Amino acid sequence: GLGGFRLGDWLSVGCAVAYAGHILLTERFATKDNAVGLVSVQLVGVAVMSALCLPFVERKLEWTPPLVGAVLACGVLASAVAILVQTWGQARTSAVRAALIFALEPVFASAYSVAVGREVLGPKEWLGGALIVVGVFASELGTAVWDGWRARGRTPAA
Repeated sequence: GLGGFRLGDWLSVGCAVAYAGHILLTERFATKDNAVGLVSVQLVGVAVMSALCLPFVERKLEWTPPLVGAVLACGVLASAVAILVQTWGQARTSAVRAALIFALEPVFASAYSVAVGREVLGPKEWLGGALIVVGVFASELGTAVWDGWRARGRTPAA
């Protein structure tokens, strides 16, 4: 790949850029009064785009109790309710703070996995988790330091 990057690396970078764009657009368009409307538009958009893919895949559907449970859990709880709560919360904070909170997701996922005995963290996992936490703190403190410099009418480079 280009510069040691492989396809998966580029897909990860592209996904991160797209997610950052999503956070910024949500900050711009999510108000305290329209979270339900915004989430509805998002979910309908995903449904329409997903439906456009149907002619290109094999389809077989059997409505079984496990499938209905999975649709309710993933479609209602993990999508509609989770995105609604997320959008509601983001309408009440900045995009930067929301991004910092989202950056802690793998830390909480790892902590949960360790707590329930599903995973044992090795040195690489501890280092990765530490880098995430340090990055989050640096981002939060960096913003406060930068704002302090700007309030004094200068920048750190000046």
